[in-house]
Amino acid sequence: IENAYRQLDITFANQLSLAYPEMDMTSVLKMVGTKWNVETYHPSFGTGGYCIPLAPQYVLEGAKHPEKLTLLHESLKTDFSQPEEVVASLMRRGVQKVAVLGIAYTGDLKVHILSPALPIARMLKQRGVDVKVHDPYYDTEEIAKHTGCESMVFPEGLEDRDAIILVSSHMMYRYTNTQRIISHLGNARLVLDNMGTWNDIEFPENINYFEAGHANWLE
Repeated sequence: IENAYRQLDITFANQLSLAYPEMDMTSVLKMVGTKWNVETYHPSFGTGGYCIPLAPQYVLEGAKHPEKLTLLHESLKTDFSQPEEVVASLMRRGVQKVAVLGIAYTGDLKVHILSPALPIARMLKQRGVDVKVHDPYYDTEEIAKHTGCESMVFPEGLEDRDAIILVSSHMMYRYTNTQRIISHLGNARLVLDNMGTWNDIEFPENINYFEAGHANWLE
């Protein structure tokens, strides 16, 4: 039940970001979370792992009247459609070569179950986008198996990518020297950052950086 509650809160954060695309909903929700009895939730590419995205399904399966749990039904729809929202935004922006950083659903764990990185990579490839993937916890064969895409080295492999999708907040991405990262963004014009891992980097003016939930992050 606890994780089903969390799913509802996360869904509300994502729906607010979709409903008010011109607002920096990440900052708004951080301010809301300064109230002592309110948790802070962050818009994202979608949830993953064994707990939060599965909990509502367990609750629905065990209910005598699952049709009464309309909020849970809608939360699942929103959660599972978030990767589609990200892909649709990328296609509108005309990206052609994308780097997906991280297939784990969270930082520094080798757990990819229900990770939003997987459908994002697959859907982009299906739409004809050149997608390469990196995750320090997965080897080349594992990345190909789970995403259907080629692997790349980090950060050197970013050199020819016009968009970077940063999914997992791995320490490798957070603590790699900033100038080393920027030096390999020769063709990049867009960075979408799921959890704000790079929100302290000052990117060149030609690169549009959006943390999930920022104003117009899914324009």
